[in-house]
Amino acid sequence: MSREEFRGRPVVAGEAEGEAVVSRSGLNWLATYQKTIVSRTKKAVGADKNNPDIYGKDLTHKILVIPQGIGSTTGGLVIAEIACMRLEPKAILCTRQADTLTVSGVLLANNWFNSKIILVDQLGEEVLKRISTGDRIKVYPDGRVEVLGKHSV
Repeated sequence: MSREEFRGRPVVAGEAEGEAVVSRSGLNWLATYQKTIVSRTKKAVGADKNNPDIYGKDLTHKILVIPQGIGSTTGGLVIAEIACMRLEPKAILCTRQADTLTVSGVLLANNWFNSKIILVDQLGEEVLKRISTGDRIKVYPDGRVEVLGKHSV
């Protein structure tokens, strides 16, 4: 059986393997993680009621597959704070060009909190049709993303 593979641009290169959580709409960092940050929970659970793809899902150490980040200028600091709490995603995969707030948040998390969030962008919209929440995926330093196993419903 051949595995599906996609290529993107490694913004923050690295290797990660894990479970995908897919959002077909832009991810609002503050709405998604605000409850986790305020309540200082041990798990990051998606709290954005306007995003049914991630609402109520455990996002802790997952690989987020999103078009791009959206929302206010707090987005970068939200990513950094989630990393400070050690609840950060393993990787963020953007189908479009990564927005500056997502990039800055990943850089802050990696530099301030010694986190290792990988960021790959420009993967193309087809990724949102081919990768599903629960799929096991691997991200390579060259921007390649491989689907290792499909989640069965």
